[in-house]
Amino acid sequence: MPFGSKEDSSQKLLQDISKKLNDNMRRIRVLEETIRSINLRTNDIEERLINEIKKINEITSKFESTLAELNTKTSNIFIEMDEIKKDMSKLVKRSEFKEIETYLDLIKPMTSKYITEKELRAILKEKGL
Repeated sequence: MPFGSKEDSSQKLLQDISKKLNDNMRRIRVLEETIRSINLRTNDIEERLINEIKKINEITSKFESTLAELNTKTSNIFIEMDEIKKDMSKLVKRSEFKEIETYLDLIKPMTSKYITEKELRAILKEKGL
C-alpha cells in the first residue's frame, strides 16, 4: 500500500479520537472546577445576604417597637396635657387673683391701726377731753 496500511490509519484515527477525548475531558474537569468555585462563592454570598437580612429585620423590629413606644408616650403626653388644661380652667386667673388681693388688703386687720381702750383714754386725757 502506497499511503500506509489500513491498520495504521485506524490507529491514527483512534489516537486522534483518544486525544480529542482526553482534551474534552480536561476541559470538562476545568469547567466543573469553575462551576464548583462559582457555587462556593454563590453560597458564601447567599449566607452573607441572609445574615444581613436578619440584621436588617432585627433593626427594623427594634425600630418598630421604639416607634410604638414613642406613640404610646406621645398619646400619654396628650392625655396629660388635656388633664392639665382641665385643671388650669379651675385655677384662679391673674385678674381674679389681683381682685382678691385688693379685697384682702382692704380688710386685713394686721395693716389697719386699731387701738385699745387704754390707748384711747390716754389720748383723750392728753387732749384734755
